[in-house]
Amino acid sequence: MQNSKVWYVTGASKGLGLSLVKKLINSGYRVAATSRNIDDLNKR
Repeated sequence: MQNSKVWYVTGASKGLGLSLVKKLINSGYRVAATSRNIDDLNKR
């Protein structure tokens, strides 16, 4: 599925933000994700 929308998600390393990012990526969306700690975000 090709989609031109880009989602911007904060708090993407855990909880609701992480779940949302995974769902969006699996649905074919492009995602810009942020986290307070880069190491937490890189683990995912």
